[in-house]
Amino acid sequence: MVSIHLPQLIAMKGLCIVLTTLLLPLVKAGLFTSQTNDSVTTELLVKEHGYPFEKHTVVTEDDYILELHRIPYSARANSSSSSGPRQVAFMMHGLGVSSSDWIILGPNYSLAYALSDAGFDIWMGNARGNTYSMKNTKLSSKSSEFWNFSWHEISVIDLPAMINYVLEFTGEKQVRYFAHSEGTTNYLVLNSMKPEWNDRFKSAHLMAPVGFISHSTNIFLAIGSPIAGQPNPIREILGSFKFKPSKEIALVLKELTCNFSLPEQFQVLCGNTLFSLTEFNEDSANEEYISDIMATTPSSLSINQYLHYIQEYRSGYFRQFDYGSIRNLVEYGAADPPEYNLTNVKGPVFIYFGEADKYVTRPDLDRLIENLPNSTLAGLYAVPRGNFDHLAFLYAKDVKKVNDKVLEDAKSIK
Repeated sequence: MVSIHLPQLIAMKGLCIVLTTLLLPLVKAGLFTSQTNDSVTTELLVKEHGYPFEKHTVVTEDDYILELHRIPYSARANSSSSSGPRQVAFMMHGLGVSSSDWIILGPNYSLAYALSDAGFDIWMGNARGNTYSMKNTKLSSKSSEFWNFSWHEISVIDLPAMINYVLEFTGEKQVRYFAHSEGTTNYLVLNSMKPEWNDRFKSAHLMAPVGFISHSTNIFLAIGSPIAGQPNPIREILGSFKFKPSKEIALVLKELTCNFSLPEQFQVLCGNTLFSLTEFNEDSANEEYISDIMATTPSSLSINQYLHYIQEYRSGYFRQFDYGSIRNLVEYGAADPPEYNLTNVKGPVFIYFGEADKYVTRPDLDRLIENLPNSTLAGLYAVPRGNFDHLAFLYAKDVKKVNDKVLEDAKSIK
């Protein structure tokens, strides 16, 4: 294992930025060519895969227009008919992605299709600011005010708005919740802040759950922590803004760090440049779908979502956004942000994790479990592959083994 210290990381990151700036004209000249198709959407893929698709919209209490994607039934042979009520499976994506992650690998691999084939009514959420939820009835997405949110607002405003809509539309009283990464954070925050919401979840299936992350070995958290891990005047001056890594830049960095014979230390950046901030091992990916993955990932997000996670990494707490002691007094009535009360989270909750996840490590996962009530955890599943990492839950060649376990657990709760 390569050991890299923070100064080296910062130096490498800076060098990549310089090289990117110098080589970007070569990208535009066609030296580095991308095979991605920007017209790829969740709707297009679902229909191409032969499943019915519906688009729904929800307006939040603070005027964001969120897009929900539904697969009402499975069109596969020998599946149950399209008539009659179905139990709702609500699926929430992770940081910087969208509903497309749940269907990107097609009917033989993706979890949404496995659940649909099993008879569930599939609803996929899209958080404010991502590809499908870029509108507000009062604010332009070009304004700083539009991007003034973190995953806290997604958790306590977006998620309940979407689930309320789904329950009202279907007439069901509960949903089964399936989430990855930031989607798991949303569940933990919502039920910590609003305990009455526990009753609207029949079960929760949390893949790579992100609560405490102080032991993370993700290099982007390490790089960002000294700069953005605590409030500072520069951060306040910059304000809130959209964050979406350029696909052209990602392409250059991929070529630089993955395909050329650079020193070993630079190879740790390969997965990051291709798969955003989570250090996914490209060798584990289902190669057949790489172009679709690159066409839909990453999605846009608020820089505050990323900063909020950096704060959690630096502080060691699972708590609300830190604005600095002065503003915290105004927002929270205390110099420090309040912690999320995980004792409010009820079960049944199933947790799935990979031993090679650099974002969610075992010590942090154990701490999360220790803070949950004893009756909450219904199942803990370690994927039986040593190099199964954070994004493997979405893109890995062998993700079906996880999907089979998730489906088994979902069926076990009547």
